[in-house]
Amino acid sequence: MKKRKSPRNRRPRGSASEEPRELEQAPRWSWQQRLSVAVGVLAVLLLLLWGTGLLARGPFFYAEYHLVLRNHRQAVHGAKWARLLNGDPARAEFLQARIQRRWNNLDAMERHLRAAERQGLPQEVARQERDLALAQSGKLEQVSDSINMWMTEPGNDVADIADAYSQGLEANDRAYEAKVVLTVWRADCPSDPKPHMQLARLAENELRDGDAEREYRLALEKNPQYPPALFAYGNLLWKRKRPEEALPLLQTCVQVDPQTKPAVDLMVAACQRLLGDRQAARKILEQLAEIPQEEFERAYRRLATRMESGAVAFERGQLEFDDQEFEQAVQYFRMAAKQSPDHFDAERQLALALQRSGHSEEAEEILQRVEQKRQELATLAPFLTRLQAKPNDFEARYEIGSIMLDNGRVERGLFYLNGALVDAPEHVPTHRRLFEFYSSHRDQHPSYAELASQHKEFLAPTERQVE
Repeated sequence: MKKRKSPRNRRPRGSASEEPRELEQAPRWSWQQRLSVAVGVLAVLLLLLWGTGLLARGPFFYAEYHLVLRNHRQAVHGAKWARLLNGDPARAEFLQARIQRRWNNLDAMERHLRAAERQGLPQEVARQERDLALAQSGKLEQVSDSINMWMTEPGNDVADIADAYSQGLEANDRAYEAKVVLTVWRADCPSDPKPHMQLARLAENELRDGDAEREYRLALEKNPQYPPALFAYGNLLWKRKRPEEALPLLQTCVQVDPQTKPAVDLMVAACQRLLGDRQAARKILEQLAEIPQEEFERAYRRLATRMESGAVAFERGQLEFDDQEFEQAVQYFRMAAKQSPDHFDAERQLALALQRSGHSEEAEEILQRVEQKRQELATLAPFLTRLQAKPNDFEARYEIGSIMLDNGRVERGLFYLNGALVDAPEHVPTHRRLFEFYSSHRDQHPSYAELASQHKEFLAPTERQVE
């Protein structure tokens, strides 16, 4: 029989074992502890990357990509983020300088360039950017050596060089040469919308609205949010009495770049008037009347264009005329005509308002002058036909330019006269007409005095032969 263990040798239930205990497992970390460690490691890693500047590569790429497409506000944000992420400060400041130059804000450009130079930007890079600013301002004679170098070795800056040079040519009334530069630029930079926009504006000056509309559409196909093209195309559609098509473009323009609002609002008011919403148009125009001229000029510079003098007064006059408030309309149209003597429509509307307000004698005098101009402009048709058949017909260009100058269409007149000299550099009548214009208007533009001297110098041998 099996012997039972004595009860005193039996281990009580629940008592500690006399045998060695197995090692206990280490306690598991909570998810908060794991997260804290991960965050710490990530912070150290980011700090190391920040110290090397590697984090700024993405923002730099973003900024330069949008610079090519001319999405300048996005490019500004990219450059700022690159700077915050310890990117090359010279590179970031240089990007800011280039954007400000494109916006024609040359004071801000200079501030960023100086900051970039302090951070190590090479002097030759800063010098080129300043030369580009001079070129686009029309001071081509000051950067002629740089221009010659750019034309042979444009490098990666071909778009900015072509842009600045073509702007300078247009500022010096050499739009015919600018067209050549723009055509090459359009072929060399297929993703850039600006050459299309500039060619469209030249087409408008040549009264080729169909070609202008086609180029504006091409610009917006390449960048549907390019403010200067949105505004310029909207302006063309308004002129062609298509305000319902213009308004969406103008609204997009101000959404993309709110600083263009004063210029856009003026065009929106004009469209609303054409659509019959005079109350909305009046409200906008009353607000615009309170805006300082400097703010208008800044908005138009960002849109790469100039404000037509007297435009706000003219639109207010149109509203009063539509409401049959002819005395008030006379005041606004007279103001517009005074601010812009070349404003053909303001003069005509002034005559009509005077007529309806009982000032028949003054109205008749103005209407006769307007009708004479209209008849003279009608003589353009055969010369324009000649140019379509033979684009290098310099005599036709001379005649068109002279007629337009006589009728106050200065910009277009100078365009055609300078175009005549491209095809016939020694055409004496064109030199004489340009000398007469520049010498009599030398106070209106910084370059006019020098241009008058150049044409006078050419005419001097001819005049001695006559004597």
